[in-house]
Amino acid sequence: MEAGFEDGGGLGFRLYTEADVGLMVIRRMKPLGFTLDQMRDLLDATDRLDGEQLTPDEREALLKRVREYEQGTAEQVAKLRVQLARAEEFARTLRERVQRSRGATV
Repeated sequence: MEAGFEDGGGLGFRLYTEADVGLMVIRRMKPLGFTLDQMRDLLDATDRLDGEQLTPDEREALLKRVREYEQGTAEQVAKLRVQLARAEEFARTLRERVQRSRGATV
């Protein structure tokens, strides 16, 4: 059995350890430009939401932190979509240029 993998009680699904979940969060947040401190902060907030008895005010404060990361992620995704569209357009332009050049030499 690989690290971080359990058979899920024979139900055919993975059970991830806290360390696995932390690594997944880091792998997803790093390309979006989040700092290690921000990653730790989000993991802390989600861990506390999942595991502690919280007052309504504490819960709301943690949810606010998570919502801020959600908003930041959505903003980064929008920026990446623009970059991807520009890159695809550039690739298409180069492809067309190559095709025109091939047609001129044939």
